[in-house]
Amino acid sequence: MCPGMWLSLRRAAWARIAATPRSRFATTSFTTSESLTSKKRLDVVVAEHCRVSRTAAKAAISEGRVLLNSVQASKSSTAVHAGAQIEVELAGDEASSDDDGGGESGAGSRAARPFAPSAVAVVGLGNNGEMFDGSRHNVGFAALDAIASSLGVGERQWSAAFGGQLATVSVVARRGDERAERDGHLFKPHGFINSSGAPLLQLKRSLRLRGRDVMVVYDELALPLGRVRLRARGSNDAGHNGIKSVIGHIGGSFVRLRIGVAPPHSPPPSSGILKFVLGRFRPDEAPVRDAVLAESAAPAALDFARGATADELMAKYNAVRLTAE
Repeated sequence: MCPGMWLSLRRAAWARIAATPRSRFATTSFTTSESLTSKKRLDVVVAEHCRVSRTAAKAAISEGRVLLNSVQASKSSTAVHAGAQIEVELAGDEASSDDDGGGESGAGSRAARPFAPSAVAVVGLGNNGEMFDGSRHNVGFAALDAIASSLGVGERQWSAAFGGQLATVSVVARRGDERAERDGHLFKPHGFINSSGAPLLQLKRSLRLRGRDVMVVYDELALPLGRVRLRARGSNDAGHNGIKSVIGHIGGSFVRLRIGVAPPHSPPPSSGILKFVLGRFRPDEAPVRDAVLAESAAPAALDFARGATADELMAKYNAVRLTAE
């Protein structure tokens, strides 16, 4: 296959993911009972267990919708040992296809499903402890506080769970003219930011959340203060150890909301980065930070919880730039 054709197929695959309504995805988990051989690869086991076509299984693997021992699987031919944990996200049209060619058998007879949106979670990254409060590295925690405030969530509604602090509210999700309530979870992992992945994995598994229904909010040194940047998914941590931990535990299929913390009128520091991100915002920067949290970060997270697509969020917020003026 020529490189151009391969690239076209990959683009078509990503377009299909973006176009699939969130409510049409379902997650299934299972444990392998025997090692796979070259004649019984990962895509074969996924197809047999989930009762889908080989084509659908291969697509799920290549599109990052299969986790193998909590790590994103990348190849259909991956060998797996007995007792491995496999988690698969499948769309409704895939789950109903039992033929090996991924045909449309039964598609015309399926009735439209009622709108029943699954739960979502917004996760803020930061370091625990008063010494880190107000630091640039803790802007993810600050964003969670701004979101909670906009939803009327008080201190008593937070509780210790899954290795972090959790608050759950009811939000109204939208799909066209349809409306339905869903659980919206706000979560702050405990410990240090570099070990955020393990608590998030506990949250995701216990609440049976899909990767695409998790938004992670964190600081971004490559963005100037006053900007946010949303992204649907990705496998690159861009040097952020908290995101490196998250990707290592749940894969890269979560939605990212990055909040700029670099000086607005000068390039990011090339040295002393740790000291910079652990430092607090200057007095003249604090109003811009507060405006970003209130006018960009919190509204973007709420739109996400209400069912906005990643493309809609990126178009609405990525170009916004707030200043102290």
